[in-house]
Amino acid sequence: MNELDKRASLLSDQVILMKLILTQSMISNYQRNELPEIKPLESMIKNYDDLIEQTKEYTQIKK
Repeated sequence: MNELDKRASLLSDQVILMKLILTQSMISNYQRNELPEIKPLESMIKNYDDLIEQTKEYTQIKK
């Protein structure tokens, strides 16, 4: 029974390793080909910051 347990454990380890290898290649592919462009996101952040600054005087309570 001990030999069967060892082989089952080895097979389980190999399955986990294959899943990790496949996942790593999928992550690399996503980072290379699927990530959004950063410039439009940075531009959007700047637009939000500008709008926040422009409307700040209207959102503060004057005492």
